[in-house]
Amino acid sequence: MVTATQARGFEAVCMDAQHLTFKSTFDAVFSNAALHWMPDAAAVLSGVAQALKPQGRFVAEMGGQGNIATIQAALESAAAQEGISLPQIWFFPDADGYATLLQDAGFEVDAITLFARPTPLPTGISGWLNTFAAPLLNHLPPAQQQRLRDRAASALANQLPQHDGCAVADYVRLRFAAHRP
Repeated sequence: MVTATQARGFEAVCMDAQHLTFKSTFDAVFSNAALHWMPDAAAVLSGVAQALKPQGRFVAEMGGQGNIATIQAALESAAAQEGISLPQIWFFPDADGYATLLQDAGFEVDAITLFARPTPLPTGISGWLNTFAAPLLNHLPPAQQQRLRDRAASALANQLPQHDGCAVADYVRLRFAAHRP
């Protein structure tokens, strides 16, 4: 996507958001479904605050507390059956805790809310696990990864609600708007 953006004549860089180097560069920063993949939230928020001009806005939506709890439990159960523990790769905060992180980074919080957003999975739970659980399992041998995905998918077939023939994941989103004073 960076290359495609550059090909259209726009400046674009690829950078770890936990190590941003911009200084008072942007009027606004927007993030969707990315912040929960970054374990060092304090570093991300500090970098975003530093990257914004005074009065700059930061608006985002991410996984929040309780996001994919049923899926996580099924994966953890499948791992326990294999005698292993899985790493924590997601950060799903509550609204109050994340508001505090934003304030600690120098933001004024304009709005923050945690809400359920049940989400149909058009590729099914197996498709979801193949895509989103890959970073959770990639340290394991391929055959063990497949066993874990299969066990979790089997358990989830009876646990996740269905809508129009699709499994519905228990997404919970945290949405906020903040600004740099």
